[in-house]
Amino acid sequence: MPNWAVWCRSLAVAGFGGLLAFVAFDPADSVEIERGEGLWFSTFAIAVWTLTLVSEPWQASRRSAESSDRSGFIDRCFGDVTIDTAAWLLAIWMMMAALAMCPPGNLRSATNEAWFWVAAAATLTAARRLLVERSCRMMAFALLIAMTFAMALDACYELAVELPRMRAEYLADPDEMLRQAGIDAPRQSAARMVFANRLLDGGPTSTYLLANSLAAVLSLPILAGVLAVIHWRRKRASLGTAGLGLIAISVGGLALVGTQSRSGLLACILAAVYLTFRMNGSDDAIAADTTEDSAPTSLGPSRPAWWQRSLVPSIVGVIAVAFGFVSVGLLSDAEWIDAAPSSLLFRLQYWKSTLAMLADHPWFGAGPGTFQAMYLQYRLPQANETIADPHNFVFETLAAGGIVAGALLLTLAILLVRAYRRSQPDTTRRQPALPDSSSTPFADHQLAMKMAIGAVVSSGVICLLSIAAGNLPKLGQILLVMPGAIAAGTLAWKSRSRLTALIPWAGAVLIAMLLHLCVSGGWTVPGVAVVIWIAVAILVPHESGALGNTGASRHGRSRRNASLWMLSLGLILLLTIRTTSLVPVTSAGTAMSRAEYAAQSGLAAKAIIDIESAVAHDPWGTAPAIWHSDLLKTKLINEGDTVRHRSEWESAADEVLRRCGIDPIARRSVAEQYLHVYQCFGKAADLERADQMLMDLCRDNPTDVSLVAQAALVAHQQGRGAEAKRLAQQARGLSTLGENVVRLLGLQFAYVVRPIGPAAVNAPVQERIKVQFSRIPGWPSEP
Repeated sequence: MPNWAVWCRSLAVAGFGGLLAFVAFDPADSVEIERGEGLWFSTFAIAVWTLTLVSEPWQASRRSAESSDRSGFIDRCFGDVTIDTAAWLLAIWMMMAALAMCPPGNLRSATNEAWFWVAAAATLTAARRLLVERSCRMMAFALLIAMTFAMALDACYELAVELPRMRAEYLADPDEMLRQAGIDAPRQSAARMVFANRLLDGGPTSTYLLANSLAAVLSLPILAGVLAVIHWRRKRASLGTAGLGLIAISVGGLALVGTQSRSGLLACILAAVYLTFRMNGSDDAIAADTTEDSAPTSLGPSRPAWWQRSLVPSIVGVIAVAFGFVSVGLLSDAEWIDAAPSSLLFRLQYWKSTLAMLADHPWFGAGPGTFQAMYLQYRLPQANETIADPHNFVFETLAAGGIVAGALLLTLAILLVRAYRRSQPDTTRRQPALPDSSSTPFADHQLAMKMAIGAVVSSGVICLLSIAAGNLPKLGQILLVMPGAIAAGTLAWKSRSRLTALIPWAGAVLIAMLLHLCVSGGWTVPGVAVVIWIAVAILVPHESGALGNTGASRHGRSRRNASLWMLSLGLILLLTIRTTSLVPVTSAGTAMSRAEYAAQSGLAAKAIIDIESAVAHDPWGTAPAIWHSDLLKTKLINEGDTVRHRSEWESAADEVLRRCGIDPIARRSVAEQYLHVYQCFGKAADLERADQMLMDLCRDNPTDVSLVAQAALVAHQQGRGAEAKRLAQQARGLSTLGENVVRLLGLQFAYVVRPIGPAAVNAPVQERIKVQFSRIPGWPSEP
């Protein structure tokens, strides 16, 4: 094996460890992925995939030289690529869907999420090859335990310290906290009520944006603790190891309960039951509990009866779930249990709307990054939330890529299950020992140590960059989380000689996470998805590698050609993502940061120059265009309604509409800009333009109470009394649906539609919809 291939493999493994650390610190979220905050992750993943595949033709294998003579070029260099092909076809189709659905979608959001799907295929493909070595699988296990246990400790710290402090600060001065968060939520408004409910009743999130995303990964330390206790009961681990396992269960369980995720708790309990029965009675668990370099040397027990393998675990699972929910319900408030039916009803509403969307767009769905904008057109009247995904990973895939993407996902799942079943040993026969791997270039634990080094270096760089940006962590978090992560990872790695049943553990993790993602959140979250891909890679590692000595000399040229082909393909992908996405989004983000600083410093002219630079850097982005239009509107209002100022602002507003596609939120922001200008100058043309946009918006978002009410007020000012009254009645009817208090007209605000003059210069004048409706004779109101 040439030295350059050894270096590539070593860098790939180190990069893989760095990738794990990266998503632990910056797990991102579906909305953040659409904004481009996952592009660095995607670039990182493609780089790791490139290094892995470049070295793959030279990697050690157990195939003989004779088999290489009968195999084709691809099989000879990369092994079986059937699973890889399905994963990459899904990624390619998602990219095609992103391009095909723009318009009506926004090209920036669509391609940002499409690159995530490319990163998914790259990470899965690389992980299945990099985790072939058992020591690498154990190191990946140790790193996962370290990062998830650290998140559990961080969540406990939030529960005990941060959340009580933030709640006290909000209750003392809610306006100041809302101002710091950049949220426009007047007193007694629905927006303020939603913010208060999430803060006062919500759970910890650690490095994630949402508690449900954190809940998806908290099953890892809990299941590792269960595994340690099981090993102690089987006398394969010490009492101290069992004690550490109980600590992991306690910390992870406290954090999981704190997130208030019912689906997360349910999925974790079922996974723990599965792991217990799998370890205590499964042939696979017995086969997995072997030493690193040999297979079982004695005959396994007879296979349990079907009722032992299916019926008993099911009954125990139901009892465990019931006991867990009753226990948590007794220890928490009644709302935790009472809200479960309504929460499930919301999910059914999301899925029904998604199916309606799929019926209209069967081939490509809404396209990646466009679900949130298109969902509002199909949202049921009684539904209220504006969601970023359907809260189900299967529906999320269908919504992003249509029935073709769903078929490819199903195909990939079937191929993985078949590969897993083929890889399981037959314990009714004596298994031959695996060849000694000491002759390979990656003997012992060298690669595993490089993975750990990559994770440590990545963590250090991220911490330094965070400190340089002024994001200083709390001392309590440092003293609690960092030692906990180091201790958990070190103990998990040192326990490798005893805790060898990675297959059952990875299966339990996969069950817990996929069950949770069936009803909570999506999997376009790197911090969640990467864990799933690693669990799959542990369950189904790739069967590939280099050839025997005879094959090595005979096929050296073909392997060099294969490496060159993969290097070329990887560089093309990296160049493409850099040119089309990473550089434009990063440059625009930097310019927007400068503009924000200038605006806060009172340098309005400098802020406009910087935001124009952001608009120029990213020709597809909507956010810089909206901000540019808003700044020019402010300039128009403050400096006077001149021809030049109006022309600049209207051109910027048209640019927003050109870029945003069907996004109702972006289009409404432009309509509200015209209403604000109308309040200041009273020109009929501004009101007419706002009226046109609002009526179009009502067709694409017919269930938004405040939007329909705003359209009614504008139509009334325009003199269309009958239409205005119809829209007002529609708004009143929507406000009573779903028994959702935040939809009440008394909590919803709308722009006052009349010329106001100087009083509206500093900010647009808004008033409760209920109050505005009550001033118009014959219009509906509410008590």
